[in-house]
Amino acid sequence: MYYQGMIYMLEAKGEIYNDWRKRILLTKLNEIAGYMGLLIFSKQLDEMGDEVWDLKRFIEYSEKVVRDVENSNKMMKDIFIDI
Repeated sequence: MYYQGMIYMLEAKGEIYNDWRKRILLTKLNEIAGYMGLLIFSKQLDEMGDEVWDLKRFIEYSEKVVRDVENSNKMMKDIFIDI
């Protein structure tokens, strides 16, 4: 998606299909001038429902959901390592 001089690469997926390699690729896009990678999880789409969000809110929520999923994955990994 092109918006205000920036190319946004959006990838939408369900949390169960979360892949760290895709997140790294999307994050690397942020290092290239004029590009931003966004991972959109189904949780965000469910939260939005039929409402149209402005781009700032959309991006901020996307980043929050990705952080939440990563923290949850790390916590689960830590739990299973301790078992």
